[in-house]
Amino acid sequence: MSYVKLMADYCSSGVWGQDGVSVEIDSLPIPFWLKTMITEWVAVYDRTGMDSDFDDGTFTKLGRALAIKMKQNLPPYWMVVYYAEDTGQREIIQ
Repeated sequence: MSYVKLMADYCSSGVWGQDGVSVEIDSLPIPFWLKTMITEWVAVYDRTGMDSDFDDGTFTKLGRALAIKMKQNLPPYWMVVYYAEDTGQREIIQ
């Protein structure tokens, strides 16, 4: 089984392997438009994640939506996990 976790972190691709190491987004078999959206999502975190006005609820909702898109666009044997920024919970995307 292949595994990927979507989680924003500073200076990362936002995608992680099962071993906890950041994965190059271009190595994933997902469409370019989705790679671009994930890259933009992580860039928002890089720019504003420490700001007091950072809306982690909205950020988390967008990240979860991207994780769902990843699951829909990856082969069915892939496990997609999403780390929710606002709660710190991990969720396996079905």
